[in-house]
Amino acid sequence: MPTYNSEEYLVRCLESFKAQTFDDWELVCVDRGSSDNTLEILERYSKSWDKLRILEGGDERTSQINIAVSYSESEFIYYTASDFVVDPTLLEDAVRECRSLNADAVWIDCVSYGTGYWARVRNLERSTYVGSVKFEGARFFRRESYLAAGGYDDRVPIFEEYDLQERLLGRGGKIARVTSSREYHLGEPKTLGEIARKSFYYGTQYLQLLDKHGPGALRYANPVRSTFLRHWREFAKSPILTIGFILMVAVKYVAGGAGAASAAVRRLKRA
Repeated sequence: MPTYNSEEYLVRCLESFKAQTFDDWELVCVDRGSSDNTLEILERYSKSWDKLRILEGGDERTSQINIAVSYSESEFIYYTASDFVVDPTLLEDAVRECRSLNADAVWIDCVSYGTGYWARVRNLERSTYVGSVKFEGARFFRRESYLAAGGYDDRVPIFEEYDLQERLLGRGGKIARVTSSREYHLGEPKTLGEIARKSFYYGTQYLQLLDKHGPGALRYANPVRSTFLRHWREFAKSPILTIGFILMVAVKYVAGGAGAASAAVRRLKRA
């Protein structure tokens, strides 16, 4: 679990992992210089919870994850976030699916959690990604498969799930699905301004993805996705959310485009 100024949801996240029915596991948290109460919360939990290990380092979540992996020796690896809560049986279900189906990884359904309008819009968007290999990324892996595929690439700090998944599938990897438990994302943006700021940052990192994958990376910059068209009935059922979805996508791509343009200008100045 990478952390960075994660205090808002961290307690709820940790409590959901303390409730796991599966027992043989550990949680490695890697913090990259939090200035809030994140480390204080982690240290408080570590005093009475022997499954929690706290490390520091990294400059992006991909490097934080790789630090955690290097300090662990587990049969399986699960990359989670500090603003997620999970069902009590999630680890048990994921391990069982990997072992019983001899899979290299598993997909876990993710729900955007919250009562705010934009959280509901994001949940509509997430629902269209279920079943899409292009836009649904596995984050639970058999360790040997994770390492054989090269793990997360520190040079590509965005869309890291898809980058690794493509390499895993390119090696003939098999991905199963957990259907009996879910993840719940608490940290959804509350305003369009938050969406714009996050998208601008993603845009500044997009050139690295393009450098690595070439034209194949352009699908992440395409607002018209086949998975949206396949789920047109879900959009039709919720016209108010669909209006917000269209507005959100427009803001994402304008802000993301601006971020990519600013990164390109900086690159040209350095050349």
